[in-house]
Amino acid sequence: MPSPRRAPESRPRAMACLVAAGCLIALLSHTGAHASIAVSPMRVEADPAPGGSEQTYFLNVSNTCSETSRAVRFDVEDFWIAGDGEILVGDEVEPGVAARYGGARFVSVQADSITLGVRESRRVRFAVRLPAGATGVYGALITADGGIAAPSVQFGAPFDVRVRFQVSVFVLITAHSVYAGAVRSPSTPPRRAVSVANVHTEFPYPTDPLPLVRVFADIANTGTTHARGRITAAVTRADDGRVIEEVRMEGGTRLLLPGSRRRFYGAIRSGLPPGLYRVTTQFVADDNTVRATGSGQFQLMQPVAGASPAAPAFRMLSLGRDGLLMTANAQRSDRREVEVRNHLRAPVSVDVRTPSGDSDWLTVSPSRFTLPPLGVRTLRVRAAASDAIPLGKHEHDVILTPQARGSDTPLDEEAIRLRVVVISPKITD
Repeated sequence: MPSPRRAPESRPRAMACLVAAGCLIALLSHTGAHASIAVSPMRVEADPAPGGSEQTYFLNVSNTCSETSRAVRFDVEDFWIAGDGEILVGDEVEPGVAARYGGARFVSVQADSITLGVRESRRVRFAVRLPAGATGVYGALITADGGIAAPSVQFGAPFDVRVRFQVSVFVLITAHSVYAGAVRSPSTPPRRAVSVANVHTEFPYPTDPLPLVRVFADIANTGTTHARGRITAAVTRADDGRVIEEVRMEGGTRLLLPGSRRRFYGAIRSGLPPGLYRVTTQFVADDNTVRATGSGQFQLMQPVAGASPAAPAFRMLSLGRDGLLMTANAQRSDRREVEVRNHLRAPVSVDVRTPSGDSDWLTVSPSRFTLPPLGVRTLRVRAAASDAIPLGKHEHDVILTPQARGSDTPLDEEAIRLRVVVISPKITD
């Protein structure tokens, strides 16, 4: 699959749009604008049969403004993903690539524009039709343009600020045909498969501004449909499996086209003493239907300073949040969830102990569970409606204690605490 490139001097419009969108969100959150639009879903996967009938889809378009109506215009452009993960839109896509992979010519929107009243939402139809002989994958971008408006803070100010309201929807089109070594037919369901390979590290060069060990991993979409997910990497000590650092992996968009392979990279910012380490890279699809893991080891013969002092290893367990705030009384109950993470490359059994004397109305489940290696489990906390809850504020500690491997011996020094604060308000008629 080709990797389209752009001339170095041209500015990436897709990236500029993302930056502008970030500035727009910040501006609107602080100033309040007179108009805004929302569109869902943000991604549509279409797989019409070449030469067959069109497939119909719908977008939910909303005017989120409470003050004025809004005219929304729809445009369709080609989009593609470069080899480095950069999203290319419209004229950024090279002509040869657009002719082969551009999907705008196959997409038609029901209306060129619509007018939405205050807080009005409407379904907008669009269709996808592939000509006979179409093969492979195509990309199209539907943009809903709500026009230009001034933030409310603008009026009376000695400056002129305008913002444009645009929301784009990615349409990913797959033809029922042979591509990327896979065969699709209308009767064959899409196959989702992703692999992680070539996980390795590179040691810092003497000329590097910061002495960081770099992490690399190749993520390949070997399935017959698009894949989008989270890419993470964990650095662990090889002797006991303790996690030293969770590395932020980069490499452009997290969307992988069928048959594509892309390299993601990151840097270990913690200082590392000499020793043997393991890097584990994982891809988890946004809908959790696909998981793939790859790992590799590296040996340090001398310390690496990193960007920060050498940090101690993580504890065996950690919580997704430090505490929970709940509200309950004789007429009201409350439920909350918190994630528990295992930082070892081995299973860990965990005992959960709730505060004594409060078990009638404050419960935690499960009370005992086993976490898989580097796994996560959801802990559920419930404050039941009960006359036994006194009015006011109550603070409790839920204790999670791991056990030594292969025994029932609790490791009290590795126990972690979940602070639960329960507010019991007065009952009013």
